[in-house]
Order: sequence, then C-alpha cells, then structure tokens
Amino acid sequence: MYFHYFYTSMKYLFLFFIPFFTHAQIAQNIHGYCTDKVSTAPLQSVAISVYNSKNELIKSAFTDSNGFYTMPQIPIGRINLKANYVGYSVFMHQILN
Repeated sequence: MYFHYFYTSMKYLFLFFIPFFTHAQIAQNIHGYCTDKVSTAPLQSVAISVYNSKNELIKSAFTDSNGFYTMPQIPIGRINLKANYVGYSVFMHQILN
C-alpha cells in the first residue's frame, strides 16, 4: 500500500485573525489518498486513524472510492497516522509539527 498524506495547518489563519479570535484553537486538517504501490490503483475503505503522543485515538476515517480521505480539526502536535487495509501490512507514520 502506498500512503500519501498532506496536512494543512490553520495556525497561520488564526494568527492572522488574533484580534478577532481570542479563544481560537490551533488545529490542522489532514488529507491524502491511498493507492496500491505496484498498480497505483486507489484503495477504497482503507481505515485511517490518528493517534496523539499518548497513543489515544483522536479521529478515524475511511478512504472513498478514489482512495481519498480527510480529517479536519486535528490538534497541532505529535501525531501518529495509521492505515489498515485487509491483505496489506499496516502502515504507520509519525508527524511532528
């Protein structure tokens, strides 16, 4: 399984609007897609999970028919992404931000 991930941080948006948002929470959106490494075919229904540094589940999602997934409002900090799909080995990746 070939796992692509992207994350966009909303902290710049909040920093820009500090005068208007005094209690803004810093968060990020994570999105990407999963494909077969050999055939590059998109993988549907891959379970994507996000864990914090204490290994507590934050959020989970499944890929759509194009292999795409999105998870909004993930807290900034060290997170672990886990992709699990029947017939493939489990993929884990740590993001530090």
